[in-house]
Amino acid sequence: MKPLMRRLLVLGLFAVGCAHAPAPHTRISEADDDAPPARAVTRPVDEWHRNIKIVSRRPARLHYQYLGRVRGIAPNTDFVAAAKQARTQIARSAEKLGADVIKIEVLDPTAPGNKVLIQARAYRLAD
Repeated sequence: MKPLMRRLLVLGLFAVGCAHAPAPHTRISEADDDAPPARAVTRPVDEWHRNIKIVSRRPARLHYQYLGRVRGIAPNTDFVAAAKQARTQIARSAEKLGADVIKIEVLDPTAPGNKVLIQARAYRLAD
């Protein structure tokens, strides 16, 4: 390849590569400083209080102690809402047991009676 062609090719690649400008930076205006302070976020009534982690694999036996099974059932008129309700139920049950981790065992959107069923195992961090 001739040196002139090579230079034109490199220049063309640089031009194409630099054709997209970066996103403009947004600046915080001084008006934002005068805004009232944000209010504390309140949790919905159906949200649990303890920070419970939901996992798909069983936690290590060395680090976690098995507490028991938990179960949540919700009517399946809207699948997403029903799954959230069932999840809240298992989280509350696990919270009563003192669990830190929930391992999902069964998620059945077609349970008898048009309901969403979630069954899980609750674990607590070993001392």
